[in-house]
Amino acid sequence: MRNVSPSPSFASSRTVLVALLTIIPVQLAVPVLPAQGSGSGGSAESASAEEVRELGRLERADMVSVILPFLASESAAVRAEAANALAQSLWPLAKAAPTQDADSVVALVSRALRSRLAGERDPASTASLAQALGRLPYWSAPERASAESLLARELETTGDSLVAAGSARGLLSLLSGGGQTYMPSARTIGVLRSRVRGRASSYVDLRGKWSDSAFIWPRRLAMLALLASRSADGETLRAAAHSDDAQLRMLAARGAGALGDSAGARELLRALVHDGAPMVRTEVARVWSRGSGAECAPLLVMATDSAPQSSVSAIDAIGSACANESGKAGDAAESLLVKLVREGADEATGDAAPGVEHRIAMHRAAHAIVALAHLSPSRAAELLEAVVSSHAWQARMYAARAAAVLSDTATLLSLAGDRAPNVRTEAISGLSRVAGHDADSVYVRALSSADYQLVLTAAQALRGAPHPAAAIAALETSLARITAQKRETSRDPRLAILQTVREIGSAELAEPLLPYLVDFDPVVADSAAAIVSAWTGRTYRSAPRLLPEVDAPLTDIEALRAVRVRVSMAADAGGGSFELRLFAKDAPLTVSRFIRLVRSGYYDGLTIHRVVPNFVVQGGSPGANEYTGDGPFLRDEVGLRSHRRGAVGISTRGRDTGDAQFFVDLVDLPRLDHHYTVFAQVVSGMATVDRILEGDVMRRVEIVTRR
Repeated sequence: MRNVSPSPSFASSRTVLVALLTIIPVQLAVPVLPAQGSGSGGSAESASAEEVRELGRLERADMVSVILPFLASESAAVRAEAANALAQSLWPLAKAAPTQDADSVVALVSRALRSRLAGERDPASTASLAQALGRLPYWSAPERASAESLLARELETTGDSLVAAGSARGLLSLLSGGGQTYMPSARTIGVLRSRVRGRASSYVDLRGKWSDSAFIWPRRLAMLALLASRSADGETLRAAAHSDDAQLRMLAARGAGALGDSAGARELLRALVHDGAPMVRTEVARVWSRGSGAECAPLLVMATDSAPQSSVSAIDAIGSACANESGKAGDAAESLLVKLVREGADEATGDAAPGVEHRIAMHRAAHAIVALAHLSPSRAAELLEAVVSSHAWQARMYAARAAAVLSDTATLLSLAGDRAPNVRTEAISGLSRVAGHDADSVYVRALSSADYQLVLTAAQALRGAPHPAAAIAALETSLARITAQKRETSRDPRLAILQTVREIGSAELAEPLLPYLVDFDPVVADSAAAIVSAWTGRTYRSAPRLLPEVDAPLTDIEALRAVRVRVSMAADAGGGSFELRLFAKDAPLTVSRFIRLVRSGYYDGLTIHRVVPNFVVQGGSPGANEYTGDGPFLRDEVGLRSHRRGAVGISTRGRDTGDAQFFVDLVDLPRLDHHYTVFAQVVSGMATVDRILEGDVMRRVEIVTRR
């Protein structure tokens, strides 16, 4: 195997890939794989793990015959990457209708992975092979059953934590693939349940010594597989609820929801209401309100939880869980929400300098006014103005949500003129539901905004406009203005504009759309071509003119191995900081962009605009929303790294649409694996991450170590 140092950029890898494709014919035929360690010669031995990884990132099924020979490489790292690349190549088939050819390719890869697993001795390669086997898009029931049986046997018999994790991840993918629940065999269910309930003494880490962390990861994955297949029973959930691992207890709370309104489910949740880990209490609050027989009282206790994310999760749940409560319980719920709104409104409109307590009170009030709108509309209407008057735009945004629940058109119209684009967006979203096309003039004005999310929302609100002339003129002007900016991140609002134009426009608009057939964004060009073709009855084809690449390849990957990036939060967000270790070798383009932006001060002063408890916190948008970020788009660099708690990924809105917004995983999220790039890991300061609330400001993001 040839070592490449520094690791190749995408451009240099492309050169290598072209060379490989000229050496190895692309055909869907069963290759003859040499025995492991014998050496296959040629390109399969000269390629590095990074180059094989790039083959998989093409996500082309016709690459299978190119990748398969690498399963026989003498390098365990190459074999691991080959297994992953095969699964990644076939991933697009999961979204397509099954065909005989596709089914044959999947069967071919499945057999090759099973064959290699039988003789594999390296734990990391074995784990990758097992995981890949579970990720294949099976249409053949016998092939799927065979894969399941093998993975269950590996999970049951292995004493190596890495192999156990790979097998469990494979089963998790198999049982939840394609968004459909697949019921495993009774034997597999038994193996998964046994793994969750198992004793730690049966596990070893890679050094042959018992490791608590090595034991926990397979257990969590096994529990997730049980939840995905709806196979978690009461005994297993109770065992998880008594675990020393907070994430396993959290999953036990999540699983209680699958037990329905049974007494066992409520008993399990009650046992976890006062758990010492905020993530567990947060999950209890989220699950508690789902059952029809949910009691209100526990949520009232959790609504004032010392952990802000647990608190707001409970407040959100009160609006639905307490809606049917009467008497003292119902009165207590209403009184608590009124108290929280008043406390937060006083903090938000006062003259005192904002601080940590102000921040928490404001967030509780923002969530409480929405819950109160569901629980007691009359009381919410009385208090709404206090939240509308908040200095914090995040609170006004929640006021718009409450106004929509109350069908308060006057307040929504007022907030549609707010100085903060995100508040206007929420108000227009509410107006489109409450006032419909009576507010079209408001939507038309919003099309002139510089904020992409606001333009997108306004364009969507204009669909079906009964008097389209003014709307179409404004839509065309907005589309031309945004297109002239030549930013790939403008894709979503421009597509929304085109979709509305198609719906309310007609063939006389075809000519003005013709220039967009050569747009810099192929997706926009395709949309324009489809509209013009539909209007005219003639076939028009797009011919996009792509923007030039702007990201320079990394030249100092080795030096970046020791780099740490520190994110320091503002004082009124509780202060504190967290540090990231970068994975430059795994995600060179992403790390290159991130480092460039950090050095330029791009992230300084931006917010964490999205907080989903027990999921992610996300930030790095100049507009504090999903649709404003650095451009052009980043190419996805998915690989073997998993979305464990503390992993840092790039936010996207579809394949290869990253805009340098990043997120931090608050819990293990293996369902994000192979879909979102992992380019860093929080190595210190996760307690700071756990305290983050929506709108908290990143005071400074800086490089702090270079050895």
